[in-house]
Amino acid sequence: QFGFTLRDCAQLLQLLRNPLRECREVYDLAAHKLAEMDDHINELMAMRDVLRELVEACPNDQGPTCSIINSFAEAVNR
Repeated sequence: QFGFTLRDCAQLLQLLRNPLRECREVYDLAAHKLAEMDDHINELMAMRDVLRELVEACPNDQGPTCSIINSFAEAVNR
């Protein structure tokens, strides 16, 4: 549910079963996951913004020239 990997879940289960655990260990795992999520969200938002610009620039007509395809082709040829 929170995007933890199987390895993360195994670590969390070990901590759950360890009565001598330190809260800091759980915090570190959760804070690291939160930072990863924030990075991923920022990447997705940047991609969305670029795609939005392409869609808004597209004439959306019946002609063969497509600014979206042209942009994709330029990116591939870089």
